[in-house]
Amino acid sequence: MKTLIVALTALILGSCASSKNGGASESALYEKEWKLTELNGKPVPASGEKTPSITFTKEGAKVSGYAGCNRMMGTFKVEGKVLTFSPLAATKMACAGSNVETEYLSTLAKVNAFMIAEGTLSLEEGETVIAKFK
Repeated sequence: MKTLIVALTALILGSCASSKNGGASESALYEKEWKLTELNGKPVPASGEKTPSITFTKEGAKVSGYAGCNRMMGTFKVEGKVLTFSPLAATKMACAGSNVETEYLSTLAKVNAFMIAEGTLSLEEGETVIAKFK
C-alpha cells in the first residue's frame, strides 16, 4: 500500500512539474489547425477557409498553414516554453485585396515563446503576446 501511495505521489508531482515547464502545453500544440484570432493586439475576423492558420506536426518538427493568401511551411523548434521557427517559405500566388499575410509572416519570425491556456495558443516575443489562435 505504501508503494502505491508513493508511486501516485510521484506521478502527481511529475505532472505538476511538466505543466510548469511547458510539457503539458507542448503536447496540446500538435496536430491541430490553429486559426488566427488576434495579431499584434488587433482582432483578425474569422472568414472561414480564408482565416490565417498554423498547424504543428511533431514528427519532423514541421509547421504549415495558410498565411492569408498563400500556403506557408517550414520547421520549428520547441524546448519547454521556448518556440522558434526556421525561415518560413510560402507559395507565390497573386492576391487581390488586402490581407494580413505580410504582417502575419513577419510576426511569426519574431516568435520566441508560446503558451496554451483555455484553448488559446498565444505566441510571444519576450513577454509580449504577438499572436493568438483558437
